[in-house]
Amino acid sequence: MTCLSNPSTVSEVDEAISLGWAPPRVLVVDDHDESRDWITQLLESIGLLVMKAENGEAAVALCQDFEPGIVLMDIHMPVMDGHAAACRLREMMPEESCPLLVALTASAFIGKSERLKNGPFDVFLAKPVHEKNLIEVFESQ
Repeated sequence: MTCLSNPSTVSEVDEAISLGWAPPRVLVVDDHDESRDWITQLLESIGLLVMKAENGEAAVALCQDFEPGIVLMDIHMPVMDGHAAACRLREMMPEESCPLLVALTASAFIGKSERLKNGPFDVFLAKPVHEKNLIEVFESQ
């Protein structure tokens, strides 16, 4: 039996939507399990529908089916880093359907890297991510 209050696969998400239950969708992308799980638990506790990916390549693939409204993405990851994944999402999705892309990065990089300032991200959050800052991103949408 599918748990509609916390769907965990794309097919469960589709089932929830078909039954008229469609909370905001968020994709959390981080190669560190603890960080990814903490953010996921926080977002699920406020009623958001969350899927997880451990690298940029997995995030790009998941976005095609899951269609999140917001993607929280670590910058430094193996396989495909967050910057490359965000660029790929911008390329493959029409502007009006592209999710809000939120970079999760060490504070030392925010405002110092031209690659980040002129890159594909809409918002930057410093790690460690604080609950208040994360909630502010969602309230602004």
